[in-house]
Amino acid sequence: VDRRADIFAAGIVTWEMLTGRRLFKGDDDVEVLHRLLDMPIPRLRQLVPELPESLERALARALERDRDRRPATAEAFMEALERAAPEVGGLASARTVGAYVEQIAHEKLLIERRRVREVGTPLPTDTPSTPSSFSGTPAEHGTLVTLH
Repeated sequence: VDRRADIFAAGIVTWEMLTGRRLFKGDDDVEVLHRLLDMPIPRLRQLVPELPESLERALARALERDRDRRPATAEAFMEALERAAPEVGGLASARTVGAYVEQIAHEKLLIERRRVREVGTPLPTDTPSTPSSFSGTPAEHGTLVTLH
């Protein structure tokens, strides 16, 4: 097992995002694993024919069972997806993705923001920390992400 196993996993996640369904279903994890190892992987365009062939090819390479036929790195897989992106409307900016997440998960984000504020209290002075000069709240030191 090497980093190409991660490429395979990323291929599964991408396939499932694009089709809106699980790659393989089963009654339990063992059955799903058996299907994953032995059954043909459905072609992306069989389920979503409007997607470009370049995207299907990039994904099919990531889902190769023979790891030597997969992209060697996540960067190579990303580059293949980026080359296909213009055919499906391009890539979204971080700002666009953030706005979309805010739109669909507004209430959950509010709850999480409250939780972050609640845990952002000063550490007791007798608690060892790294570096030893640490004082104040985690948020003051940039260790918590604040969502606005």
